[in-house]
Amino acid sequence: MVSFENPPFDASQLVYTNPLEPQGFFTLAKANEGQPLLRIQSGPVCVYLASYLEGQVTNGAPTEMHLLGKWKLAEEAPEGACPTVLAQSAHLTVTQGGTGEGPPLYIAGE
Repeated sequence: MVSFENPPFDASQLVYTNPLEPQGFFTLAKANEGQPLLRIQSGPVCVYLASYLEGQVTNGAPTEMHLLGKWKLAEEAPEGACPTVLAQSAHLTVTQGGTGEGPPLYIAGE
């Protein structure tokens, strides 16, 4: 089981590049205290802190996001079975959902 802990995660910087793809790059960070954590539980429990979380955005139908990250080991099970560094890569599409009151909700999925 894999989970992200200590949300919310906020886009701390978005840089528009040009009309060609990708149209922008962003870096994720936290607005409040603490850091994003990644917890992996499969026998031993491994907890990682983000070195960086960044990505790029390509506008279209649907809009696409490519996320990249690097995680460093922060807490390890006594067995010592956790890798010290993890690399993460994800390709997501973004669609608008929710029709209730308030700002629109955007959903990222595979």
